[in-house]
Amino acid sequence: MSLAPITGDGGKLAAQAADQTQKTTPVQEFQGILKNGLNAIKEDMDSIFEEASALYQIPSKLLRAVAKAESGFNPKAVSKAGAMGVMQLMPGTARSLGVSDPYNARQNILGGAKYLKQFVTRSLNASVTRFAASLMDWTPASFKVLNA
Repeated sequence: MSLAPITGDGGKLAAQAADQTQKTTPVQEFQGILKNGLNAIKEDMDSIFEEASALYQIPSKLLRAVAKAESGFNPKAVSKAGAMGVMQLMPGTARSLGVSDPYNARQNILGGAKYLKQFVTRSLNASVTRFAASLMDWTPASFKVLNA
């Protein structure tokens, strides 16, 4: 149990001192508002990441990792090279993906997920094609060597 110092003022000075320690500066208030706003934006983006993941069959954790690395989840981010938005789409790439507003988080995330899906599909198809082509050179004797 703590006791207020005896000041003859009925503890008013102690109450004022305690009140002063809880007050925030304008900068601290702004930082709190900014932090709350960014958290709200991130929470709104969570549903977009889930939508993009389901639509393009790309893990939502991968989409979030790209967004964090590329823009820190900032929908207004612009790189020195000119990439824009959460997923940092270049203007031509954004247009080719149907993204009309690269600063719109939903359009940008969906466009970025579509781009990743295209990349994965092209890479997988190329790998399968190379593998199939390499099998053309194999003979039944080649398989016997593998099973030996």
